[in-house]
Amino acid sequence: MAEMIEKPYVSNQIADEGPVLTDAEFFEELDFEIPELLAARDAFVKGNVTDAYKRFANYMRSILDPEKFFSFGVRGGLKPEFDDTLKNKAEMAMKHYFFSCGIPMQFGEEIDWLANPTPNNYSEWRIQLNRHAELIILARAYRATGNEDYAKELVKLLTHWIKNVPRCDYTSGSYGPTQTWRTLECGGRCVSWTEMIHSLLPSPYLTDEVLVTVYKSLYEHQMRLAVGYTHGNWLFIELNGMATATAVTPVFKKSKGWRTDVEVRLLDALETMVYPDGWQYELAPGYMNGCLCDSRGIEQVFKTYGYKLPGEFYKVIDRMLDCFVKSCMADGRVPSINDSPANPAKSYLSLPVKLYGGSDAARWIATDGAEGKKPDFNSILMPYAGFVALRTGWERDDISAFFDAGKYGRDHFHDDKLNLLVYTSEKCLISEAGTYAYDASMMRNYAVNTEGHNTVMVDGLGQCRFEGHWNNPENWAHVKEDVVLLEKENLDYARGYYDEIYGVYDYSKYKRPEVKGRKLAKHVREVVLVKAPRCGKPYIFAVDTMTDGIGAEHTYEALWHINQEEAVISGSRVTAKEVVLFTDGFDELKIYKGSEDPHQGWLCTAAAQGKYYAAPTLIAEKCGKDVSFMTLIAIGDEESIEIKEAKLCGRAVKVTYKNGDVELFDLDLISK
Repeated sequence: MAEMIEKPYVSNQIADEGPVLTDAEFFEELDFEIPELLAARDAFVKGNVTDAYKRFANYMRSILDPEKFFSFGVRGGLKPEFDDTLKNKAEMAMKHYFFSCGIPMQFGEEIDWLANPTPNNYSEWRIQLNRHAELIILARAYRATGNEDYAKELVKLLTHWIKNVPRCDYTSGSYGPTQTWRTLECGGRCVSWTEMIHSLLPSPYLTDEVLVTVYKSLYEHQMRLAVGYTHGNWLFIELNGMATATAVTPVFKKSKGWRTDVEVRLLDALETMVYPDGWQYELAPGYMNGCLCDSRGIEQVFKTYGYKLPGEFYKVIDRMLDCFVKSCMADGRVPSINDSPANPAKSYLSLPVKLYGGSDAARWIATDGAEGKKPDFNSILMPYAGFVALRTGWERDDISAFFDAGKYGRDHFHDDKLNLLVYTSEKCLISEAGTYAYDASMMRNYAVNTEGHNTVMVDGLGQCRFEGHWNNPENWAHVKEDVVLLEKENLDYARGYYDEIYGVYDYSKYKRPEVKGRKLAKHVREVVLVKAPRCGKPYIFAVDTMTDGIGAEHTYEALWHINQEEAVISGSRVTAKEVVLFTDGFDELKIYKGSEDPHQGWLCTAAAQGKYYAAPTLIAEKCGKDVSFMTLIAIGDEESIEIKEAKLCGRAVKVTYKNGDVELFDLDLISK
């Protein structure tokens, strides 16, 4: 169990009792076309508040249908299994032992919903506490057991939150003053609170007053969303929340209009955010999966409660799912792209395939080959995202690589153009720093910037695309990137380039930085996957060409993150237990592992604080004017591989094998 943190924490002043919406405003916002709700309003107007509450609550109990509601989604069904995991989590929630961002805190009798126990005041801790994970646990424990202690505590926590967490103005921007009413969390709570209400339906603790209080706050949530929809993955969460609230309990005058707006916005979002090759414009697989999950949530709740989405919706979903097929590497995972940790492609595909069928290839991956068909391609270009997946095949002994030569993803970008990752069925051997918590740490800075990726730095500076792309709609236009993939009998060739500014982008301030940089050089990377070498197993090499147009001298540093315990430099090669790197064209090779100055030689295991380990990073340096250099990546140890050396000879790579054979790869010929 994680170490419990009691202090320090930053506590914020609690506002006046909520909800802000008055009884008079609430009863006027009900849908008077529903006779029972009109009668509730009339009772209130006549001064009979208790009767008004009862009439509203009785109507809600008449339309809430737990069996129907729990027939879809991933909520564990009408009666979840009360296994040890759920039991232990419920016990911790009852004791007010709460988790957020993987960090626990023991609260006292009352929860301080604005607390923050993290030493560096990590803002996401407070924000994610208000997603109410513990409340959902109690709801499921109550459904599983019928134990009223769970229901009592759930009602207590839910009403305490409503009465003690300040609601911002509906129009106060997507974050809001305290961040507890971010539109993102508002959307999520509309979904989770709807589950809580259905869970509590048999309980005497779900009183008339509780129902009115909760639906007052849900009205405020929906108003916040209606005037504050954002973009990207946030928008899908917001729409899912509004769809759930308006489809399951359409009790307000505005409910029908809000629900119609969900459909319009959803279809527009899918049209504008999803490229023809299927990638969502944040270009982060985890966030795209989030968009898919929330789209699925909207579709499922609409279908269950009698509303339909047009056929175009399902076509776009299929395109998005196929991205996980196209980018599935030899280890079965989708790479760590931008702000997404690597995850199994199967985990993204299994449930959607059950619901919608999906392509033959998607079913093949989702079912471990039991259904569908193996993909009818090996290497593939995703031209709008600018991604290239290189593969020798789809069997266990095949290898693969992922080449990111494309767009700057919206919101969850990394400055890593031309990043190259290499995989076996066991692991990502040539990795990258990965994804780290959204804090102001050096690890976050490292994971987001060029230093944490396998590309080239110039004069100690990394790529710096923020200023030219931040909030620039042209960056997300549906146009193909200038990326090349050529598939030949014994090899595959890919090419991309970077010709924007290099500079310093300091994420440690955790705000939009001032970016100062300039164009220093154009970087062209050519990647060749040798599928059928003259000797031995397949290998990959990258040739980097750096030009600045004026012939000035620069210092270039090619970075390679090696996912091994140790790596040793021997002449122009770097050897590790499972991989050997042959280099040519460099002046000096250096390896950093777990270094703080410079901050280099780290790999993240999760997008959470403290989740990283030390691993060697090769920095291959070249000083000069217009230059080219080469790195060949051979899988295996030094004894098992058949390569003796690799040299860059002009525009050709010369590979000499241990048996004396020589193979020459002329890039000018290959690239035609």
